[in-house]
Amino acid sequence: WACEAGKDVYVEKPVSHTIWEGRQMVEAARKHRRIVQSGLQSRSDSGLNEAFTRIMSGEIGPIQHIRGLVYRHRSDIGLRTTPLLPPSTVNYEEWLGPAEDLPMYRDEFHYDWHWVWNTGNGDLGNMGSHELDTIRRFLGEPDHPESVYAFGGRFAWDDAGETPNTLMAGYVLKGIPVHFEVRNLWVDPETNAAPTYRRSRVGLIITCEGGQFRGGNGGGRLVDLDGRRIAACHGDGGFDHLPNFLRAIESRKQDSLVCPIEQGFRSSTLAHLGNISYRLGTQISDNQLRAKIDGDEWLTDIHQRYLQQLQAWNLKPDQLQWTYGPKLNFQEGTEQFVGEQAAAANAFLRGKARAPYTIPTYS
Repeated sequence: WACEAGKDVYVEKPVSHTIWEGRQMVEAARKHRRIVQSGLQSRSDSGLNEAFTRIMSGEIGPIQHIRGLVYRHRSDIGLRTTPLLPPSTVNYEEWLGPAEDLPMYRDEFHYDWHWVWNTGNGDLGNMGSHELDTIRRFLGEPDHPESVYAFGGRFAWDDAGETPNTLMAGYVLKGIPVHFEVRNLWVDPETNAAPTYRRSRVGLIITCEGGQFRGGNGGGRLVDLDGRRIAACHGDGGFDHLPNFLRAIESRKQDSLVCPIEQGFRSSTLAHLGNISYRLGTQISDNQLRAKIDGDEWLTDIHQRYLQQLQAWNLKPDQLQWTYGPKLNFQEGTEQFVGEQAAAANAFLRGKARAPYTIPTYS
């Protein structure tokens, strides 16, 4: 609607709630010739820009594997017996927009909408969008992944939340394996001792032939194969991202945008794809999960670290029910799933749109 009205747009991450909706945003910006910047400000971070230049130069060799991390301290969102009423200060009709008008059983209205599928995308879409966008950038901005699969669960909390608080989403991008970890539980609920991986909680571990980059928005460090620091890459958190948008408005140069809507759409799609695999998953025991990932050193490592954390919450392996998602193949040209379970997966591409907030079809 903003593009149709001749407005330029700065849109926060994830730029869309569904994959189809994101594609319509891209086409709307093109048709109406609007400047549309995605709020994935890691692309403007000076430290990540330095790391990008050094890795692209081949300083530590070609990329072999990427691990994404979002370890955030979240809490359960409560479970009411009667629906929550929106605050009187909110125009609930406009707040919902295309989303369904469903009863809310969480305790707080604001922010916790992230953890309900009707309005949110979990932390894979919330915080994960930033890291997924950086992954795509370091891999040369590939289109869509060759495949995706996921497993996880919503453990320890008996609340109104639907999205997983423990999740592993796996991708293949330009032939490179990518494993993305989401954790919303702290290791110890009493001491708040926080999980880390290679001293990182939110960010990336980019493994190359001759070393690694460890960091994220705000910078990081290059290390050799023994973990010794090669260089520090000090960042600024992407301060120039909004000014970049304003300069593009003045110049009308689409190619001057650091993160145009096309890139924001493709990066957000990675989150949507991981969530779709999870939502199509079946419940399996911990022993069944072990059997499925047996022989995969990456998944075995992730699973073992997840178990350590869950055991700190007094959850024993034989008490766990994992949601194990299928491996899905996504076709670039049609932006549709193909192969096994394609029909079920394609049902998640578009979602419902509540009148009068229907989304125009451009493609």
